Amino acid sequence: MTWYGALTPDREFPAAVRHVLNSAFGELCARAAHVDTHALVVRDACAILCEHIELYRATAAAVSHDQLSAMPAAARERALRSELRASGNLHPALHAPGGSYAYLRGLSAALLQRLLPPHAARADDGGGGGGAVMVCDAVGGPLVRELVASCVLRPLVMLALPHSINRHLLRLLAPDELPGPAAKLAAASGGGGSVDGAEQRLLVQGQQRLEARSQRSVRAER
Repeated sequence: MTWYGALTPDREFPAAVRHVLNSAFGELCARAAHVDTHALVVRDACAILCEHIELYRATAAAVSHDQLSAMPAAARERALRSELRASGNLHPALHAPGGSYAYLRGLSAALLQRLLPPHAARADDGGGGGGAVMVCDAVGGPLVRELVASCVLRPLVMLALPHSINRHLLRLLAPDELPGPAAKLAAASGGGGSVDGAEQRLLVQGQQRLEARSQRSVRAER
């Protein structure tokens, strides 16, 4: 029995799904070719980053920096999340357990709706089409959406996590360009060793330094 046998007996189903995905990716590439990358990175991305930093500072100030510094990491996250929810600024993915994937699923559906013309996912029902399934119907539509959410968007989100960014930076930078502990970690990472514990300690230390710097900045503004 094939993997799609529980969905449809049509043998053209995998090819139709592949056609829809290729059409979406092709449209995305065509649009990306016309994007002003310089403006996107220098203007838009920086503006979004600054907006998030200011939101974090305002939220931390509302909770009280002194209280946050005395909390363990889990309690600090709960306090910040509670304040963000009260102010209406909590990200939709954090409103409920499992909300992250639900958000990616909705984002995937919105992307496909934007990238695909209304008729693109429909197989030809006329002669010569073999009566192929319509991929974006009740069967194929959710499958394509789940594939984009789980195989495209979720890996991108994982790649953007601070832990992943830190790991890739350590692997890309030459050891002589890094401070002592980071140089040792980069060498161990390049050798294929297990360095998750050391990486985690470096991340915690970096986060503590950033929080201390943020607290000093807020006190100076006061």
